[in-house]
Amino acid sequence: MTISALSTATHGMARATSQLQHSANQIARSGIPGAEVDIGNELMSAMTAEIDFKANVKVANAAQNMTKSLIDILA
Repeated sequence: MTISALSTATHGMARATSQLQHSANQIARSGIPGAEVDIGNELMSAMTAEIDFKANVKVANAAQNMTKSLIDILA
């Protein structure tokens, strides 16, 4: 379970990073004439990516703590 949780958290962090990069690129494009970018939507997407990343960090930390506890019990 711990390995699965850590894998899921890692995947979630990568997904959030990708989402943030996409939003940052879209916001950067907003200065180009003719580019139709909804800055409000992209800012919300960036904020959501930040929240997602932080949540996945908490999952990874919990998985790490569970692994430490398991090792302590078995030792």
